[in-house]
Order: sequence, then C-alpha cells, then structure tokens
Amino acid sequence: MQDNHSIFKRYEAVLSALPSCGLGNKAIAELFPHMQVKEVLGELLEGCGVVAVPAITIRNVVHLIAYNGKDNSLALSETVSLSRFDKQDERLKYAKKACDFACEAWRDRLISPIVKAVAVFNLVDPESAGVAEKVNGRRILYVALNRNFDWISYNTVRAQHSQVENALAYMTVSSIEGRELLTCGQKREVYNCEICGAPLEKYRCANCGHTFMHCSCCQNPIGDDCFRCGCEVLAGEFKFSLGPLGKTLVKFLEQSGHVFAVDPDIARQREWEFTDQAAARKMHDH
Repeated sequence: MQDNHSIFKRYEAVLSALPSCGLGNKAIAELFPHMQVKEVLGELLEGCGVVAVPAITIRNVVHLIAYNGKDNSLALSETVSLSRFDKQDERLKYAKKACDFACEAWRDRLISPIVKAVAVFNLVDPESAGVAEKVNGRRILYVALNRNFDWISYNTVRAQHSQVENALAYMTVSSIEGRELLTCGQKREVYNCEICGAPLEKYRCANCGHTFMHCSCCQNPIGDDCFRCGCEVLAGEFKFSLGPLGKTLVKFLEQSGHVFAVDPDIARQREWEFTDQAAARKMHDH
C-alpha cells in the first residue's frame, strides 16, 4: 500500500503532465486519488465531464479536470478558490471531497498564506525571441504578496524590489502552484531581464544594455513596424513594473537552476540610487 508521500509525488507528476490521453485505470487512480475509479469514469463519461481534484499547496483550492470525448483526453481546465466560486456550479460536485482529502493526506504541505496580490515575473532574454522561448517552470516566477500593488506603487520612499521582499508571502516556479496562487488577490504580469534581473524597457534592458533582437510575437527584427503587432513583452513593460529582482527572489531562482550572466545586485543598487535621489528632490521641494 502506498503512503501519502508516494501518492502525493505521483499525483503532482500526473497533474503537471496534463493534458494526457486515455482513461486507463492506473492513470485515473493517480489523478483522482480522492475517488474510486468507477466513480470518476461515471462523472467524466456520463455526468458533466468535469471532476474537481485536490490542490497541492493552497488550502480550499481545487483544480477542475475536464474530459474531451472527441480526442479521448484529460486537461486541467480551471483552478478555483472555493471562497470565490459559485457553489451551485455542477462542476464543483466533488470539490469538498477533494479539499478534505488534501487536508488529510497532504497535511503540512498545504498552506493558507495571507495573499493580497500575486505577481507573475516573466524572465526574458532580450537577445532571444523572448516569450516564445520561455521554458515553463524555470523562467516564470510566481510571487505572492501580503500587500496590494497600490501600496507598493505609492510607497516611493523605499525601492520597489525592497517592498516586494518585505511583502513576500510565498514564491514558486511550479506552474501548478502558480495557478493556485493566482486564485488569491490581485494579479499582474511583469517582465524582467533574464540576464541581470532588471525590469525591461521598450527596446532593451537599460541595466545590462542588451537590446531586443527579435519580436517575441512575429519573430521579425525589432523596429518601429514590429511594435504594431502588439508584442506581449514590449507592451507589458508599459503596464506594470516591480523593479529589479530582490535578493531573496534571485537566490530562489538560482537554487531552482537559473543562472544570471550579470550580477543582479547592480540593478538593485541603481534602483536604490534612483530612489534616494527622488526622496532628496521631494524633501527639497517641500
């Protein structure tokens, strides 16, 4: 008989590997550990075609697994927090069962962080084709904060990277954990340089000087015409920034296997200098 640790590791692996084809008994048992195989097949084939399964990190969150009869496949269709979802939705028929199973089987693995905002840091190499070449789980960092984005934006006395670290509640490079975090609080996408950790500008990284070579959307060389296609990276820079990556985030990414070619401390130091200058000007004006 498998212990809960073995069940969890296999469950996490098959959940992360979705979508998958087939409804074999072994695959069903691993993906739906809280239910009997017969019960799962009945709901997928004769019911609404969607079954809720346990979260791996955040309490009171479930993943909805949908079955597509046309290509005989299972896919993760949505991740929801039970506190923010219509309990009458028929897709949540097994949600409580999934949550109860997770609380009992995963126990200390589940957390309930106070999350008011979640930032998705996309690490992009300006000299590559950008977003199109991202490797999921290595170059995307999900950061949960116990402060909202307005607090960070309006608090101009401290550098933004310092404020992010002070408000840090949880971080992960796991796309499954990221989905669970994104059910909490505000959500924003930010784009930072993969080489040095600084926020990206329109044509380049102002910190390490590397310039975008190709548009991540149309793959053409960067130029004025390129921006008309609504490139995801370049458009993202104008929407929101949380400054360079702080020390805690950098250390976590390095432990996850990422290598920064330029010391991220350089970008942090530049932001501190800019913040100090802005604070000095503000005091002078008053």
